[in-house]
Amino acid sequence: MSVNENVFVATEANFETDVIRASSQTPILIDFWAEWCGPCKTLGPILDKLAEEFNGALKIAKIDVEASQQLAGMFQIQSIPTVILVHNGQLVDGFQGALPASQIKEFLAKHNIVPAEAAAEPEPEVDTRSNTQIIAELRDELAKEGASDELKLDLAIALLNDGETVEAKNIIDHLPANLATDARAQRAQSHLNLLAYGANAEPVSGESDQMHRDGVAMILKGDIENGLQKLLDLMAKDRKFGDDLARKTLIDAFRLVEDPAIVAQYRRKLSALVF
Repeated sequence: MSVNENVFVATEANFETDVIRASSQTPILIDFWAEWCGPCKTLGPILDKLAEEFNGALKIAKIDVEASQQLAGMFQIQSIPTVILVHNGQLVDGFQGALPASQIKEFLAKHNIVPAEAAAEPEPEVDTRSNTQIIAELRDELAKEGASDELKLDLAIALLNDGETVEAKNIIDHLPANLATDARAQRAQSHLNLLAYGANAEPVSGESDQMHRDGVAMILKGDIENGLQKLLDLMAKDRKFGDDLARKTLIDAFRLVEDPAIVAQYRRKLSALVF
């Protein structure tokens, strides 16, 4: 039997408090049932589902007539399943047999019992701290004895977001092995790789080099799809350039792109070129 906040077992001990008194706050359907009763096994899940759908506007009290014979006798239960509606401390109505959900909803609607609107999802908390504040707080935490290595990664990412690439790279290069393979660390490393490609001050060495630089520049400026396509074009034209540098750069870029649909699209294109 499913038991949750809106579906509970009622007994002689809790009946007065959890059913009669509680019904002044929320209507309660009492489900008289037994383990050996086939129709009860059909009706039970239907009532459980309705309690979920009604979002707290209805509760289900389960009474096993074998275990609570005194309650069954008090309600003069002759056959099961029998369902009785209790509201405001009064026995309002009832029905017998395993009715379908649609008929039970009609029965409830007749007594002005309808589903409550689902509670709105809480808005996610927004971190209003500036990146400078975050960095300062992380440095303070790391200065304390026993500070975790995870805080070092947090600091590296914050520094990277603030343009402090040299210190960020130094931290990432010295992360312990268990964090070096962390997805956030790999993403940060990929970000550093792209920034390093974009900051290349060497003279352009040819058409392939220019295509690579153009692709990286587009990605860093947010022109994601054109940048990815430029790198794919480079792969198709000159696979050996920079020891397969276009493919390696694409893998770095995929870790940074936040749109999974774009990543999936260009991964397929990359696979078509590779295989």
